[in-house]
Amino acid sequence: MLVIQYAIVIFIVIISFGISKQLNLIKTTQVGGKTENILVMEEQPDDVKERYELLKTELLKHPEIEQA
Repeated sequence: MLVIQYAIVIFIVIISFGISKQLNLIKTTQVGGKTENILVMEEQPDDVKERYELLKTELLKHPEIEQA
């Protein structure tokens, strides 16, 4: 009987450790896209809106800019 109780306790400890690791992974894993280094330009003046394609072309000329 004592052996069965020890086996159950060891099983519960192992399961608890696994659940703890999974919860830690869920907390630290970023779900979704990157949120760093994103520039959002809202409410632009009319002249910028009219020359949007030119602005986009000029921005994409810089190697640091991946997408515009």
